[in-house]
Amino acid sequence: LVGNAAGQILFCLVAWRSFDGEHFPDVSEVERWRYTVGHHVSWTDLGTSASLASLVCGNYRSLALGTDQRALAEQIEQYSEGLVPNLDLPQGPLLSALVISVWFLVIVREYKETLSFMSGIAVAHWQGRGKGIRHTKFRTTEGSLRFISLSLGHVLGMGVIVIVRVFIASTLLYVGAKWLANTTSVEEMILNASALSFILEFDEALFFSM
Repeated sequence: LVGNAAGQILFCLVAWRSFDGEHFPDVSEVERWRYTVGHHVSWTDLGTSASLASLVCGNYRSLALGTDQRALAEQIEQYSEGLVPNLDLPQGPLLSALVISVWFLVIVREYKETLSFMSGIAVAHWQGRGKGIRHTKFRTTEGSLRFISLSLGHVLGMGVIVIVRVFIASTLLYVGAKWLANTTSVEEMILNASALSFILEFDEALFFSM
């Protein structure tokens, strides 16, 4: 349990510091490049007399300069491309909203499982107290472990673990939603959502590998 909590907290710290995600530059940054570099006479194409900005926006594939801007333009085009022809439904925002909604449901499931676990701990404790048993007692039946009662110390220990899990889930909800919202690549949205789910499944992977 300690190793699981430590591993997930470590993942949360890395996520908090690193999962800022990609993001499109500000309009002012693009305009600054357009007016200072994109339309500067020094970068005009000698063959066509077209400005660098025109070549970038015209999907010119043989650029020696402005390749970052060309890649950005392609990314924006893909992000804002209509999902359905003749309908103003850009696929980027729609997919972003979808994966964030699914991520929210994943965290809600984690909350429910955690609260269900704590509820079972509390029931075992109070049932034991009702029988006059104040220490932890369990029995093994056909390979399964059944708690008859739990001591107050064990209940408090489990409560600390529940608080840690709720904290981890809440942190991942915020950081993950921010990361997914800032992801500008349509292909990477699904991959990023899967990467976030891996953090929540770390405890199961650790348990089954022991």
